[in-house]
Amino acid sequence: MKLEIEKDQFYVYPDLIYTCPDDLVIFEVLSNSTALYDKEVKLKYYKRIESLQ
Repeated sequence: MKLEIEKDQFYVYPDLIYTCPDDLVIFEVLSNSTALYDKEVKLKYYKRIESLQ
């Protein structure tokens, strides 16, 4: 499932998204081939989501 971070600007494909009425949980599985991108690029954008804790 695509997760839009900035309207029409940037989106990512998390490994797993769990949603319920009041929460959104994003899971990223770090592997040797994706760890750098997940930890540096995606994390920077995830931190921009105000509702993310």
